[in-house]
Amino acid sequence: MTQNLRLMFVSALRGIGLGAVLTMMAGCGGSGGSSSCGSCGGGGGGSPTDVTIVFDGSAPTAVATQVGAGNFAAASLSGGKLTVGVPSGTTNYAVAYVCPPVQLAAPVNLRENFVHVWEAALTDGTSFSQSCGNGNSGFATGTLTGSVDASAIAGTSNVEVLAFNGTNEVAGAVASNAGSFSIAAPTGADRVEVLAYDSLFHLQAAKDLGSQTAPGAVNGGSAVSLGAADQVGSQPITYSNVPAGYQGPMSFASIVLGTAGVATLTTGGAAYPTLPAGALENGDTYSVISTVIATGTPSKSMTVSQTFTAAQPIAVVFPAAFAPVAPTAAAWPSFTISYSGFRSGSISDAVIYRWNTSGTTTYALDVLSTAAHQGASTSVAVPDLSGIAGFPAAPVSGSTAIWFEGVVDSSYPPGLGTPVVATVSQVGASGDYFVP
Repeated sequence: MTQNLRLMFVSALRGIGLGAVLTMMAGCGGSGGSSSCGSCGGGGGGSPTDVTIVFDGSAPTAVATQVGAGNFAAASLSGGKLTVGVPSGTTNYAVAYVCPPVQLAAPVNLRENFVHVWEAALTDGTSFSQSCGNGNSGFATGTLTGSVDASAIAGTSNVEVLAFNGTNEVAGAVASNAGSFSIAAPTGADRVEVLAYDSLFHLQAAKDLGSQTAPGAVNGGSAVSLGAADQVGSQPITYSNVPAGYQGPMSFASIVLGTAGVATLTTGGAAYPTLPAGALENGDTYSVISTVIATGTPSKSMTVSQTFTAAQPIAVVFPAAFAPVAPTAAAWPSFTISYSGFRSGSISDAVIYRWNTSGTTTYALDVLSTAAHQGASTSVAVPDLSGIAGFPAAPVSGSTAIWFEGVVDSSYPPGLGTPVVATVSQVGASGDYFVP
């Protein structure tokens, strides 16, 4: 699930805005099982405590580590695993890594580069996993063909066909309520899902075709018809505790199908669509991200994200208002984050820093720092990693940088994989400046 949240983070930076991003980051700092850390103050008798981080999906292109208050230094993986030795008497450590770039196709022609920094303490655990997803690493494909007829579903204006297996997903579209499709799907046995949308991209109907072989024709070559049994249902969303001055709320709903398919359900306020039984399989997980915003300088937002497996009414309780402190303009800024609105759960401070946003190659660096790492500190710095091979250079003076700072509160401990039933709340603020 961590990989899916990381991919959602990438999508958020492209599409739904920075205001909802930190909620998605909450499951991305670390995953996998958290192990006992022994004394949690470094190894006894002068021996270090080893922290291990396993990277799944695409391997990072560069890695650096920091121990205590020392400088970041280049590191390398061994068998896809990174080991950080934390000396006796030291508790904090950090890992920074660069993921393979994501190249968006024409007409966008944008190359996006992501750097992730995970700051933790031995009390958070000593065994984690991280993921870059699959990036643009490529996978074998075979042509999957077929035809769909959703003309019986009122309001349908386009149909999307998702084909996925493992962690690979592709999508094809029919720009009407009926027609044929041909997509380059992952080779082998793919789960195929057909989704009918209206002109505002609200889901109207869905059908799961189960396992289909690529290359090949879906449904044995027969047209896939969507009817009354495939229409979506609806569940209500209720909201409370919206602070004065905040606008909204609005919710963005999606569903993770298996381990790879991510289907948009809708954006709206009072309800979210639910898939019919014929469109679901065991392991499918709903996600509803609810947001309110306050305009101004800086702009503020708060987000509550909920994941669950069974369609149900949901209640969204927003946290207390956040009073942000805008960072001083710098090539590598430092943020002062102080917030007492979260008193339980797993709390982390976080920032996102983007630069070169007007060019064809952009950069984004996010930092997630656990409460144990922060201790009494209210400062979160964007580290200057430009001197380490493989990490991006500093933004050019005079260019525009976009920043986001916030606090994340999750219902599960830091360093653990995101459970299928979880709630993550976030408060934050965003702005921009010209780099000095």
